[in-house]
Amino acid sequence: MPTHSPDSTTKYAVRGFSESLRGEPPREGGEVGVTTACPGPGIKTAIVHDSRATRGTDRNKVAAVHDSLSEISPKNAALV
Repeated sequence: MPTHSPDSTTKYAVRGFSESLRGEPPREGGEVGVTTACPGPGIKTAIVHDSRATRGTDRNKVAAVHDSLSEISPKNAALV
């Protein structure tokens, strides 16, 4: 998706780390369980507020659009 390269890259890194961790041998008789959750658009996170913007872009305007489209709190997203 255009302009989502940083988001896609970091989600892929988390997924790769999770898959690697899942393959680790159990230690001391335990099992390794891994769950990865990557919230998508519509989750009220601070990702846009904390990100950098390209020159000439008003980050506050972009953040305002993000906030207006975000409907689900991170807590509620985790419960789903």
